[in-house]
Amino acid sequence: AIGCKKREEIMLQRFYYVLLTTAFFGLSSTQISAQDLYVRAAQIGLTSQQDSAQTLNEIDMLIAEAAAQTPVDRRLIYDLARRKADLLIAETRIEEAADVVAELASLAAQFREELQKNVAALYREAASLFAQTGNNRAARAQLLALLEEQRGGAQPAQVLADTLEEIAAISDQMNRPAEAAQYREAAALTLSPETTPTRGEGQGYREVEVFYATDRARTGNDTPGEFYGWGRGELELGLADRKSVV
Repeated sequence: AIGCKKREEIMLQRFYYVLLTTAFFGLSSTQISAQDLYVRAAQIGLTSQQDSAQTLNEIDMLIAEAAAQTPVDRRLIYDLARRKADLLIAETRIEEAADVVAELASLAAQFREELQKNVAALYREAASLFAQTGNNRAARAQLLALLEEQRGGAQPAQVLADTLEEIAAISDQMNRPAEAAQYREAAALTLSPETTPTRGEGQGYREVEVFYATDRARTGNDTPGEFYGWGRGELELGLADRKSVV
């Protein structure tokens, strides 16, 4: 329970760091009621004379105040950040918008049950925005997260293959032909799986290679099931052998 709480704190700290630019300056020491925050959030952008810079500043201030609430209202924070991302996109500030959407995807994945958002769609949107800015490394990271999300959701083979092809294309742009070839091979295998023997034939199992991406930190333990822990680390890519009973 303590570990889960710590991970939640780290996740929120990362999210707020991206969103809160100068938002903490000028905050009142008096606790603002949640109802007041919702009323003010609903009024954002209603004044025609208000420019985008002022609107963005108001959003940042509200996010900061919402973060100071006990308990934290993550739905309100998500909705405000979504409005910020949409405004940045409208202002063609794509690089900033990409960072916000990527954090929205992480937040939605971390608090899946509470927020009930389409995590896969957010990963794809972030990847597209990063690609528009030429940040292929970040776009690739979002596509890998999307692939993991799709696999976890048991998406159809064609959906997985399409994402693998997108990752391959990004790898080509990053001048990583060997890696691109691996992902294209994985896409082909996804659409054309090996013929599985019937029960009782052969060895009773088959071994396949599975691509994976994770930002879980290594534990130092070589046991497969304990190789990664629950703490956050750097994004790692790998290839694992998996034996499936047939």
